[in-house]
Order: sequence, then C-alpha cells, then structure tokens
Amino acid sequence: MAVTQKAFNALCRQNFSVFFQRAWRELEPSDYKHNWHIDCIAAHLEAVERGEIKRLIINVPPRTGKTLLANIAYPAWLIGRSPGTRVLGVSYAHRLSEKIAYKQRLLMESEWYKNLFINVDLDHNQSQKSSFMTKQGGGRFSTSVGGTLTGEGGNYLILDDPMNPDEALSDIKRINGNDWVDQAIYSRLNDPAEDKIVVIMQRLHDADTTGHLLKKEGWVILKLPAETKKEIVVSLGDKEWRYTGLLQENRLSRDVLNELQENMGNYAYAGQYLQEPVPLGGGEFKQDYVNYYLSSELNVRGMNIYITVDPATSKKKTSDYTAMCVWALGADNNYYIIDGLKERLNPTERINKLFDLHKKWNEKSGKPPKVGYERYGMMSDTHYIEQKQKDESYRFPLREIHSGMQKEERIRRLVPPMEQGRIWLPSDLYYKNHKGLPVNFMSDIVEQEMLLFPFAAHDDFLDAMSMIFDVGAIFPKSGNIERKVNYDWGRSEVSVLDI
Repeated sequence: MAVTQKAFNALCRQNFSVFFQRAWRELEPSDYKHNWHIDCIAAHLEAVERGEIKRLIINVPPRTGKTLLANIAYPAWLIGRSPGTRVLGVSYAHRLSEKIAYKQRLLMESEWYKNLFINVDLDHNQSQKSSFMTKQGGGRFSTSVGGTLTGEGGNYLILDDPMNPDEALSDIKRINGNDWVDQAIYSRLNDPAEDKIVVIMQRLHDADTTGHLLKKEGWVILKLPAETKKEIVVSLGDKEWRYTGLLQENRLSRDVLNELQENMGNYAYAGQYLQEPVPLGGGEFKQDYVNYYLSSELNVRGMNIYITVDPATSKKKTSDYTAMCVWALGADNNYYIIDGLKERLNPTERINKLFDLHKKWNEKSGKPPKVGYERYGMMSDTHYIEQKQKDESYRFPLREIHSGMQKEERIRRLVPPMEQGRIWLPSDLYYKNHKGLPVNFMSDIVEQEMLLFPFAAHDDFLDAMSMIFDVGAIFPKSGNIERKVNYDWGRSEVSVLDI
C-alpha cells in the first residue's frame, strides 16, 4: 500500500532514522546507502530526547555518516519537534564547526523541512556563521574545543570529533582538550539535571575524550567497530542489533579497510576503525618488557633448539601469514629467539622454508632442532614434509601442537616470562622487503604485533612464539651463555634473510 505524503511526513517527525534518510537528499549529492547502524544510532538519539539516556557516547568509524547524523540532522530534528530547543555543537576545529552549523541551517531552510515543521520560524536577524536562532528562542550555537562559550547555554551539548587526530598523541593538547570539556561543557547546560550531552567520535587514544569521560559515572556507550570477529550485541529497550564481520560493507568493504589499514598503520586503525585504541607502551606487552641481544654474538652450541610453526592455509593478500619461530633455550633458563619468518606461502614454499631453517640451525648448533607444528596445518602439510624428507634423505620428527586454548589466551602466556626478562629478541635480524631493502624483523614484530595486541591486524608470529610452551621444551642443565646487549641499531653488519 502506497504511503501518502502526509503519512510519510508524520513518520519523519516521529522517527529520527526516517527523517535522516530523507534529509540526506537535502544535504548530500551522493545516493544514500542505508545500513542497520543508522537505525541503531538513531534509536539511541531518540532515547536521549526522551530523557532515558542523559549522557551518551557513540564510537563509530569515519565515513559512516556520524556528523550528518548526530550533529546536523539530529539538532534540526530536535528543533523541529520543539522550536525552543537550544543545541550547542562542538568540534575540534572552528572552521569545521562553522561548516556544520551552515549545513544545518541549509537543511532547516529547505522547502521540505519548512513544510515538515511548519511551526519552526528562523530569526534571520540572529543568524551568523556559527549560530542561528528561532523566533521561539531555540537554535544552535557552534564552537571548537578551546573556543569561547561565554553567555551560551543549551539543552543539548553535542561533541562531534572533539579531538584532532593529528594532535591526539600530544599529551599537552589531549589533556588541555579534556580539561576544557570538564570546565566549559558541564557548566553550559541550562538545566544540569535534565539536559543532555552526546559525544560522537572515532577513538584516537586510550586517554582521548571518550577514555576521559568513561572514568566518570553516568555515561552510556555505543561502540560500533568497522569490523569484528566476535559477535557484538547492542540492546536498547525491546530493540536488539547483532553483527559480526563488517559494520557497513557497502561503504567500508574488506578491500577499503585493507587499504586504510595499510596506509594508516595498525595503531591508528585500531583506534579509528576498531574503536580499540591501544596504549602506546602500556598494553599487555609493554615496551619495557622487550629485551634485545646481538644474535651475531650469541653462541648457540650447547643450547636446545626448537622451531615452532604456525602455517596459514592461503597465500592471498587478505589471509594470515605463515609464521616460524626458531628458539634457543639456554642454561640460564632464558628463551632466545634466533631466527624466524612471517610470510604468505603456499605449501611447497612453506615446507622449503622449514627445511632451510632446520638445516641452518642443525649445522650452527651441532644438533637437530625439534619442531612443533600447529595441529590443523600439520594435517595438511605432513604429506609434503614426509615426501621431502624421503627425497632429500633428511629426516626429523614433528610434534603436533594443539593447546586447546583460544589464540589470545595462548599468546598471553608470553607476558609473564617477558615481564621477568626471560625472553630475548635479536636486534640484528633483518629481512628484505618487497623493494629489496633490509627491514629489522623483530622491530616489525614488536611494533605491529606485540605492542598492539590484542587489536593488531595479525598476530601470527606471536602465536608461533606461544607454541614454545606446548612443544615440551627443556632447558639444558649446563653451558655458558655469552651475549652482548649493548647493541647499536645503526650497525652496518646485519644478517639478511632471503624472502
């Protein structure tokens, strides 16, 4: 049954999601692409208007319509429903806040809006770049973090990306911004007991505006990462939303996210797109836990050698990596990583790499390394390994690894021995990247996996490392350990792994 214009207008006035979808045509030249998260956010904003939520934080990725939704359409909808409503909008930059105010005024001056909310009468004598008013005493005032709010008050305070991504890592600017929020924003509510605050932003730092406000009581948080491996369930009254995988595939597809992560780096991506900012040097693996030594000056004779293998099942760019970690266990009860790789390999390449590592450290240590192989990978690779052992008359046993634990639990077992200073990483282990340039292997692992755990894009080498606890590793009872730890990152003598 066709919906009449009158019925549709009534629905727009009552349902904010429907209003936003129609308002898009007044604001944007591109076609609107609906997604369930719009309904979810809109429902939360409706709950704010009803007073069921007084303090709301919404963490969503860029390019998901958050400013149009919460800082342009929502204030226009609020004022349309109650022309005496006053809204304060805050963004990180003054010019940005002016632009947002301008777009809201354009929406409210459109023929569609004026026909929808016939009671709203804009006062053109009270119209500026950053503010405008209705003749009923309502309106909008916009400013930036650190800007003036003298004499301004509101029934709704909307903080839309209150922190500049380029400044989020500056302790001074971040603290100053949070102090301004505390001092200026809370005092601007016309009725502190009844008025509302909405924060909508992407995460930038564990102590950004969201992190700062969540230390206070009374905040409801809606967190919607661009992708998730675990099912996320959002409940509000009798409504419920669930998802795994991608938040909005028609805007943030797998290919788009892969490109963003590659260009931004893992740290920025974890915050802005996964909404899980990783504390720099303050996560589960702290920078202070990392001990380096010079592998070129470690004598592995007399040490027990192990190779732990976590094979990937695909060589595609989007798949996980095959990771192999070579360990030397010393009589000092310390673990030394002496070699390793993290590459996308097909089965033949994978087996060839394993044999190369085994032969190399068999010769260097004087005794064959013991090999631990992840269970499911071993099921697919055993035939290739046995055939190559037969062809080359070079044999070694494999130990099947299956801890029965979730990956994050397996990896967390590395934290205590690292904190105790018992795991040592080689500072002079290099590989050639796709441009043929030498790259420090362990530096990559520390920065891209360890310090970002558990939110790194890949943690394959950490998982291979964790297998040392499942391979039945034994420390030698005697032997001298000689290592040099005063290394120079700029030394020219490096061992380059061919990849």
